[in-house]
Amino acid sequence: MTFKLRFSWVLAALFFITLQAVAQQQMLLGYCPDELTAEAEPVMLDKHNNTLFKAAIVLPQARMKLLKGAKITKFRLATDEGTRQIGVMLRHELTGNTIPDTYASLQGEQTRGWKELTLSTPYMVTGEQLVILCEGLLPAGKGLMTDGTPHPNGCWVTTNGVEWTNGADMGYKSLCMKAVVETNGQTSLEDVALNALTVEQKQVKKGNKAHLSFSIGNFTSQTVQAPTVRYCLATQSTDSAMKAHTEGKIAPEGVAEFKLEMNTEACHEGKNKVMVWIDSDNGLTANDTLRATLACYADSFKRKTLIELFSTMPCGNCPAAHRWVSKMVAGRTDYVWLVHHIGYKSDELTVNDSYELESPLTATATPRMAYDRRVLPCSLNDRTPIINTYNLFDSQPYFEFCVKQPAFVKIDIEPTYNEATRELQLAVRGERTTFGAEVYPDARLTVQLAEDSVETVRAQSGSGEHVQNHVYRQSLTPILGDDIQWANNRFSRSFTLTVPDAWNPKFLSVVAMVNRPVGDDSREIEILNVNNAPVLQTQSGIADNTAAGERVISRTYYNLQGIQMAQPTKGIYLEKIRTTRGETTIKRMR
Repeated sequence: MTFKLRFSWVLAALFFITLQAVAQQQMLLGYCPDELTAEAEPVMLDKHNNTLFKAAIVLPQARMKLLKGAKITKFRLATDEGTRQIGVMLRHELTGNTIPDTYASLQGEQTRGWKELTLSTPYMVTGEQLVILCEGLLPAGKGLMTDGTPHPNGCWVTTNGVEWTNGADMGYKSLCMKAVVETNGQTSLEDVALNALTVEQKQVKKGNKAHLSFSIGNFTSQTVQAPTVRYCLATQSTDSAMKAHTEGKIAPEGVAEFKLEMNTEACHEGKNKVMVWIDSDNGLTANDTLRATLACYADSFKRKTLIELFSTMPCGNCPAAHRWVSKMVAGRTDYVWLVHHIGYKSDELTVNDSYELESPLTATATPRMAYDRRVLPCSLNDRTPIINTYNLFDSQPYFEFCVKQPAFVKIDIEPTYNEATRELQLAVRGERTTFGAEVYPDARLTVQLAEDSVETVRAQSGSGEHVQNHVYRQSLTPILGDDIQWANNRFSRSFTLTVPDAWNPKFLSVVAMVNRPVGDDSREIEILNVNNAPVLQTQSGIADNTAAGERVISRTYYNLQGIQMAQPTKGIYLEKIRTTRGETTIKRMR
C-alpha cells in the first residue's frame, strides 16, 4: 500500500512537472533575424580609433503590455571580432537609469557571432517601455552587428552617452540584439496595438485644424490589415467619435504611421485631452487606447524673438557671426539681440551672471546662439536650444519660425532717466491671456540692461574692431528670472538704479522678458515674449549714421579745441567714427 501510494505521488509529480514545462513558452524579442544571415553587416563607428559606444533597441509600451507578467531571463547579442568590455542591461528610456538587477556582462575579447548573457535574477515584465542597451569598446575598423531590415526602434547608437542617433533614419539594419522571454502560457503573444500618438503643433488657435500622427504596431507573425481607429476629445461621448483614415497592410512585427486632422471648435481654451483608440481589435485591449494633450488658444499678442549670441573678443570666428546676424535683422523690429561675452575665454565685457546660462544653454564655445531658447531642428541636439557655429549661418528659417509663433504674454517698459543724477527708474508691466495663465502658470520675469557702441581696450580678434554692440551689462532681476505676482492676469514691477559712469545712457536699453523656469530639462525653458526700450527716448540706436552692413571699428572724442579726450564730458564735443567704409566726424551734446 505504501509503495503504491509513493508511486502515485511520483506519477503526480512527474505529471505536474510535465505540465509546467508545457505551460512555459519562450520567445526572442527584438527586430533582427534569430540567426545571422548572409546580409548581416557591421556598422563601423571609427575606422582609425577604438570607440566606446552604447547601442540600443526600444521595445515600446504597446509591445510590452502584451507580455506583462512574463520574465526576461537572458540577452542574445551578436558581436564583431575584437569587441570587448561588453555589458547589456535594461532601461525604460534611452537616457534613463539601468533597472536594478538587469545588468549582465561578457569578459574578454569576443569573436564574431552570437553570444548569450544570463541574468542572475529574471526580470518581470511590468508592461512599461523597455530599452535593451549594450555598451562596450569597439576596436578601430570594427562595427556593431546589424541584420534584417531597418526598424524605427531597432538601431539607436551613441558614442558620448547623450546624443542618440537613430540608425534607421540612415538606412541601417536592426541591431543584432534580443531578449529571451519566458511566458506562462497564458500571455497572448499576438496582437495589434497603438504604438504612439503625437500632436504635431505646440498649440493650435481655436477653430483651426489640429494635426496629429499615430502609429500602429503589428505584434503578430502574420501580415494584417490596418485596424479601424477612432478619435475624439476625452470629454466627449465616444458615440460622436470620428473615424481616422487607416488603410493598407502592416507586416509582421512592423509599424505603420498614420495622420489625422481634428476640428478644434469643441475644444476649450487651454489643455484638452484627445483620445485615439483601435475599434476593431479583439486581442489585448489594454494597449489599444492612447491619449495626448492638445493646447488650444483664442487670443495672442505680437511677439519679438530673443537672439542670444555668445561671443568673446579672443574668438576669431565671432565677427562673422555678428555680421551674419546684423544682415539677417537689418530693417526689422521683431527681435531683441543680446550678446553674452562667455563661451571662449573671458574679456573685459564678461559679466559673471552670464555664466548661469552656460549650463542650460550649453554655451561652452563661441560663436553660439539661441532663438527664444527654443530647441529647433538647427540646434546642437534635441535637448538643448544652442545653435553651434556650423548651423548658425543656416538658421534664418528657424528665426522666421520663432517670430511667427503666437505669444500669450506682452510686456511694456517705461524708463525715466535723470541726466543730472544718472538715476534710471523703470516701470515694467505685463499681461497674459487665459491660455497663458493655464499653460504657463510658472512664468518668470527677467529684466536686463544692454548697451550698444561699447568701446573696448582690446581689439576683437578676426576684425580688429574696438566697438561692441548688444552687450549684456546687468540683470535687475536674477538672470534666470524672478517670480511674477499676477493680479487679474496682469503684473507691474518697478526698478531704480544709478547708471555707472562708464556706461553711455545714449546707447543703453532695457530688455524685459517673460521666460519659463530654467530646470533640469533644457527643452522647456523658452522665452514666452520679450521687449526692449531705449533709456533715452531720443536714442537713435546702434552706431548713428552708419549704413546697413557697415561696422564701427572705433570712436574717438575731441573737445571743440581739437584736443582728444578719453571719454566725452558734459557739453558739446566732437566724435570721430571710423567704420569699414571710412571716417565721419559728428558734433554731439551730452
